[in-house]
Parts: sequence; structure tokens; C-alpha cells
Amino acid sequence: MPSNETSYVDLNIDRSQLNVIKKRFLALNKERFERTSASLERHQQVFLDLIAILFHINHPVLPGYVDKETPAGVQQYSPSKDTLKKVKGISKSFRHQTIQKSRESIEAIFVMGSIGTIGQSRNSDLDFWICHDPNLSSTELAALSNKCKNLSLWAQSLGLDAVFFLMDASEFKDGKSNVLSEESSGSTQHKLLLDEFYRTAIHIAGRIPLWWFVDPNYETLYTEYTDQLINKRFIHKKSVIDFGGLDSIVPQEFITSSIWQLYKAIESPYKSLLKLMLLEVYATRKSNLEIISLTLKSEIFSNKVCIDTLDPYFLMYQAIERHLKSNQQDSRIDLLRRCFYFKVNTPLSKKSQKSPISWQREILKNIVSQWQWNKKDIALLDNKSTWSAIQVIDERHIIINELLTGYQFLSNYLSEHNSEIDINQNKEINLLGRKLFSAFEKRSGKIDNINPGISKDISENYLTFSQQENFSNTSQWFVYTQKKSDTKDPTKQLHSSNSLIELITWCFCNKIYTDQTQSSIIINNKTINTNSFFTSLKKWDQSTVQSIKEISFYKKPKPLNILIFVNILPTEEPLSKVHEDNFDIFSYGLEKINLITDLHMVVQNSWDEKIVYSHETNSINNFVIDFLNLNNTSSNATPFIEKNIIIHCENQNHSTVIKNRIRALLLNLEDLLVKNKCLNNIFIISIEKNFLCFERNRNKITSYFFNDRDQLINHLSKSREEFIQITLDEKTLVNDPLNIIYKTIGATENNSEIQLFYIIKNDQADVYILDELNSLTFYQLPFKDEQSLLRPLHRFIRSIIGRLQLGSDDIDDFGVYPVKFYQLITRSNGQYSTSVRHVSNDLANLQFFSIQAIANHDHDGNIEFSIYCADKPFHPSEYGETLYQEVAHYILSHRTSTETYPCYLTDLDLGNAPQKLIGDASLHTSHFLQYKKQLEQKINQALYKL
Repeated sequence: MPSNETSYVDLNIDRSQLNVIKKRFLALNKERFERTSASLERHQQVFLDLIAILFHINHPVLPGYVDKETPAGVQQYSPSKDTLKKVKGISKSFRHQTIQKSRESIEAIFVMGSIGTIGQSRNSDLDFWICHDPNLSSTELAALSNKCKNLSLWAQSLGLDAVFFLMDASEFKDGKSNVLSEESSGSTQHKLLLDEFYRTAIHIAGRIPLWWFVDPNYETLYTEYTDQLINKRFIHKKSVIDFGGLDSIVPQEFITSSIWQLYKAIESPYKSLLKLMLLEVYATRKSNLEIISLTLKSEIFSNKVCIDTLDPYFLMYQAIERHLKSNQQDSRIDLLRRCFYFKVNTPLSKKSQKSPISWQREILKNIVSQWQWNKKDIALLDNKSTWSAIQVIDERHIIINELLTGYQFLSNYLSEHNSEIDINQNKEINLLGRKLFSAFEKRSGKIDNINPGISKDISENYLTFSQQENFSNTSQWFVYTQKKSDTKDPTKQLHSSNSLIELITWCFCNKIYTDQTQSSIIINNKTINTNSFFTSLKKWDQSTVQSIKEISFYKKPKPLNILIFVNILPTEEPLSKVHEDNFDIFSYGLEKINLITDLHMVVQNSWDEKIVYSHETNSINNFVIDFLNLNNTSSNATPFIEKNIIIHCENQNHSTVIKNRIRALLLNLEDLLVKNKCLNNIFIISIEKNFLCFERNRNKITSYFFNDRDQLINHLSKSREEFIQITLDEKTLVNDPLNIIYKTIGATENNSEIQLFYIIKNDQADVYILDELNSLTFYQLPFKDEQSLLRPLHRFIRSIIGRLQLGSDDIDDFGVYPVKFYQLITRSNGQYSTSVRHVSNDLANLQFFSIQAIANHDHDGNIEFSIYCADKPFHPSEYGETLYQEVAHYILSHRTSTETYPCYLTDLDLGNAPQKLIGDASLHTSHFLQYKKQLEQKINQALYKL
């Protein structure tokens, strides 16, 4: 690359040619300004005509005025007589005074974007760059910003959208600018924004771009070239403004801009697809001259100055078409042409609203004739706003395929240039990537937006939902755009799903259904009205609109609004009736029937996704799991019930009871998984004659099904690594001891205690022991009196507590492990109450026959227990299979009474037990209680046989 000492001869700078180039640029600029003005209404043209003088002069009677200290004065500008006359037209009291050159604070004014191009429409924004003196103070900049706001308001009063960006050209050139365009996704599109500016900007007043004078063949030597222009005085420095050159565009600009355009395609696909295709052209270009702004400059340098052929949007179309043709991508060319046609937005099949015919219309007609479109093709595109849902779905499929093509290209490009992406840009890319994922990723139950800015209205007059069996003998729902009485027409089939609610929600969210739509459900030759479904969806939709402010992609999605459908289709009544107000819908009548046949959730989350979860088999279990996983116990989880939850039930007889029961169930789940600080929980609910158990271990939720109470107790008896809280559904095991046991446990604040409950049943007692981690041990023991039942258990438990604390790393809790006793008493209503019982703590003076068991390994590594009766050892290696019979003989020989009664272990040592005995869990009390129970059963069985 040449150094700064390179002579102007080496760079081929021609002084006379520079003036010619300036005249060509200004001539093209003038034509574009006139086209822009001509496209505005007469009363709007004054805004464009006066914008320069309004920044040049501060006067209280003129629009935009803030105060006399507001920076003013446009360099290289003096208003014409015609301009001064137009100013008088809006304010007769205005008197013009010449501003001092030293106080001219505005370097230049430009307007950029689609204005003055074939892509201009009535809704095109006027994006102004107000280039100011870099030495303005913060106070002066604030005043200038306020003036811009006032001028925007004036533009609004004229029916125009004018946006002003304050620009420090020197900072922009150094890459320090703020976001200068609403098209920008951040600060990472500097050169691409500059390219758009150079090809679309119209110079309003002030200095002209230095870039104009740089020969496009020397763009890569921009700094050397401009230095020569200024230093050799080819160009007067104060006559030009320097934004920098287009010598290179770094890869991260393509990446960030592509992701941004992919996201914008959600709402405005055609415009974004044009820009995505252009980015692909730029990223694969073989020469810098393929950049459109440089193509435009090359044409001007070659004296090919034709406003039609140099139209920025037409140049963009040509560049993309050349790229697609070179790759033989004809189908993408068809889409490119539609995108261009829709961007121009001049329907050729309809009469022009202006007379004479606009220049845009004439240019577009010439372009379309080259494409060989017929009148039918054009009319179809011109009526896009009234396309049917079926037509929109076909078009969306093409658009999504193109977006996927763009995303695949971007992914490949990103992998090639990943080392050039900085950390801050990665964050921006990840954020926009989440938006893309939310908009386009397909997954079960997610409601796709089928109309991303394609048609204004895709509502249908008639919708009929019907069910059919498919080849796998499962049912599938279909929706047709026809009356219920009509014969099904495959060409009018809109969508299908295995969930009726998903299909109804899909029609609603895509605005295919409106209040004017007549719809019905056909099932088993019966017709069901859909009004109630859509009424609930409209109520839910009002909640989603209110939640828009909570939409955020900075965190993982969380649920915002939930609509629950219960029993959407008519069901038969159970055989028996229950008249009590307190009956359970999950276990109804003598037959214990579950009245819930199906459950569905429609959820809006904080990424504004709408997702349907439908369950028609095993509905309660799957519904609860999905509900819990919506807000899966993360640290920032928020309560469900505080959000808007709507419940819809079609059951006419018990709808209120069903809705209240479902809501109460959700409240219990919220208490369990959101408000509760305990990381491990079990929630139990009875369904018909069975039990469902939902268990949370930290952030993992698992469900279990149990046929009866015995299976449930076995599960509750499992060993634990941490304390686990047990919660029973409000109508589960109401008249069962477990209900009052877990209510008592839940009312205690201290988890580090052992609690024993017993029920006297004549000469037998049912004993329930919950250890320090809430693991359950259940005994059925002979009952003589309270002390003979409880004191042996107390002695054993205190012995085990001592063993556990001696082996613990924490010495602070030694000797203070409480053991509590409760008797369960049956009340008149069949439920249980608790009565605290006190057992003697003077265990040292108790006269117990000592029976101790110690776990050991045999020679093969298997587990075996040695029994010590009053210090006499009984080892498996000595007695083999007769071990327990010998122990029983020895116990009887030491009894003074001939009465046979059970014996109990007084101590148990599992300290040498291998993993085969307790697995990977840490030892806790329930391990000892479970093995105590097993060993006592073996000894007592031998005892009763003697």
C-alpha cells in the first residue's frame, strides 16, 4: 500500500476532473431531491424546502425554536430568495438577518433512506443527519436535540415522520458513533450503515461528502487519497465533510446485520429478505466495487449519470439478481422479484391515484416487462392484502425456506470468522439469536405465526373442525374453510393437529377466526358450537396484550398467562350421584371415577411464544408435569397464581366445582415449588383408587404412579440424601393417618428431629416413624401398654442418634437430637387427631435384655449380621442357616415367664456396611429402622416357632 508520501500523479488525481465529478453528483442529488418533493403532498413540501433555513437561523416565530442560545448556522449555505419567500409564507413577522460565519455550528444536513428512490412510499420516514461542530458543549447539544424534537412534532402535524440524528462526523469516521438509524441493531454495523448513507443520502445543505471525490478504483487507499486531496489543495477542507471510506467491511458487521434482518423478517419479511440477500452478495463479493455505493460512484465517474439506472433500490436489485443468476438459483430470483415489487408498493393492475402517472410507476412497468410477468401474476400480487389463509401459508413456506437459507449461510459464515467476533458482539448476537429461535423454531404445541407481514386480513367466514382417524388408528383434527354442511374439500383444508385446542388456538392467534366467523366442531355426527372456546381465548388474549411490557429475551422464558381448558368435549355422567358439596372430582361416586377426561394449557411466555399443551390420556399426570416445568423452580421463579390463569370447563353439571378444584390444585403446587424454600418436595394426589406422586429433587421433577396405599408407603420409606417435604393434596387420604402425620410434620419448624406416631388397634399398634430427613418407616407391633411399646423404640432410636452423631463432622448437634411421640386418635368424622405422649428419658435404669446386631462382610464380600444377646455372640459363620433359631432359643432361656412375646433389637451397627447395603446414600436413621424391622421379623418368626 502506498505511504502518505505517494504523489498525486501516482493516484491519478485530476483537478479539472474533480469539478466535473462534483457537478455530476450535485445534478443527481438535485433530481432525487425533486423526486422526493414531488412525491409529497403540497402542504408537506414546505417542510423539505425549509429544513435547511430552520437550522440556519434561530428565530422565535419559526418552527422548532428552543432559545436564542441554540446552535445554528449551516456552513456553505445561504438561503435563496425563493426560500425566504416561503418562510414569509408561514410567518409574516419573520425578518432575515445574515448569520456570522464564525457562529455557523451545523456542518451539513442530509436525508437518507428510501426517499427519492423507487422504493419510496407514503409511509417512508425522513431520516435526517444533522452534522454539527464537534466542539459543541453538552448544553448546546441538548438544545439542538430539543430543536430536532420540536421539528419532528411539526413534521407530524404535516403528516410526515421525520427522525433526526445528531452527527459528529469525526467521531463517526473513528467508529465511535451512537446508533444513527432505526434500521440498526446496535453499534456493530458502521460500514454497512455508511454504505447505505452514501448510496441513498440526499444532500440538503452545507458541506458535501469528501467521499464523492475519491476515485472508486482507489477506495482501498481512501486515507492516502483524501490526504492528497486536502494537502495538495485539490479540495478546500472546509467545503467537505469526511465520514470515512468503504475500504473494508469487517465480518462481524455482516453477522450482526444478518441476524437483525432475520429477526425483522418476522414482521416485515419482504424488505428484510432484500437486505439479507444483499448481505449475502457483500459477504461473497470478489471485488470491493460490488458494494452498491461504489457501483453508483463508478457509474458517476464513468459519466453514466441516469437517475433511473442509478436508483439505489434498483442497483440493489441488480446486484442480487446477478449473484443469484451466477449460482443458478431461479426460485430465489422469483422471490427476489416479489420482494422488490412489494417494496416499491405501486400496484400496476390498479389505476394510479396520481395524475399524471408517477415516475415510480413508469420505471416499475419497464422493469416488470423484462420479467415477463402477465396480468394475472400482477393482479395476484396487487391483491396480497386480501389473500386467503391458504395462500398466506403457501407464501410463508417460501419465506421461511429463504430465511433458513439465510440462516444457514450466516451460520457457515460465522464459523469461518468466529475468531473475529468480540465479547460484546457475541452478547448482541446471542440476544438476537434468541429472538430468531422464538420466532421460527418449530416444536410440539407451539403456535406458528403464519402471516408475518404478508396479508392485512386472512380471516375466514367459515371454519369447520372435524376429527378423522389416520393410518395408525389415532385421531387427527382438521380445520376447513367451509360451512359445516359442505362436503369436505381437500383444497380448503387449512391445518391439522392431534389436539383440537391447539387447532382452535392456531386459528385464533393467526386472526383466521374473528367475531364475524361462523365456526363449529363436528364429532361423531354431532355439532358442537365453538363460541365458548373463542370467548375464553379472547379473555386470555387481553391478558397477553397487558403483558407485552414483560417480554424480554435477556433471560430464559417464563410463563406469563395461562388458559386452561378442561373436558372440552361432552362426557357421559357417572353411574352414581354424589350430593355432598365436598366430593372429589378426581375420585367421584362409588365407582371412584375421575371426572377429568382431558386437560389443555395455552401459555404465553416472556418470549411472547404461544404454546399449547394437550393431554387426553393420563391427563392429570402429564398436565401437572407440564405445569411444573413451566416455571421449573429456578432461583428467579415467580408465583404462577399471581399471573393471570383462566380456567375454561365445558362440563355443565360440575364446571364450577371442577374449576375451583383445578385452581386449588395449582395453589398447592405453587406452595410446593415456588414459595417453598425447601429444594426437595413430594406432592401426593389420589386419582380414582390410585395415587400420583410428584417429586422434586432440586430442579428435577419426576412423577410416580402407585396402585395402592402400600406401594405409596414403600416409596415414602426410601432413603434420602437431604430432607424432603411431603405435601398431600387437600382431598387425598383425608381419613388416613398419613394425612395428620404430614400435617403435623409440616407445622414444625425444626427438620432435625425424629417423630413417632402410633395408633392402637386392640392388641396391635400401627407405628409410623419419620426420621430427620422425613423418610418413613412403618411397623405393625403387638400392643400391651404404651410404655412397653414406646420405650424400646425410644432406647433404640437414642442409640442410633448417638452412633450417627459420633460419626458426624458437625459436633455442635451432639446430644440434642429431639425425639417426639404422638398417639393418633380417631375422631367422630373419621379423621385423626394427635395427642402428644411423653416417654421416660431415664434410659440408663431400664432393664432391657440387650440384643445387638452388627453388619459385616463374609469371605465373598456379601453382607451378614452377627447377633449379640447379652454379650453372647452368634455369628453366621458359626451357626449358618440356624442362626436365628439359636438366637431365639437363647432369648427364651433367659425369660422367667413362659409367655411368648416379641423381642426387639436394642442396638444396630451398620458402620462397616458396604454400598450393597445402603447404596450411595449417607447413613441416616431410617436405614437403621428398616434393618431393625427386617432382623426383628426373622428373630420373632423363629421365636414363635419354638
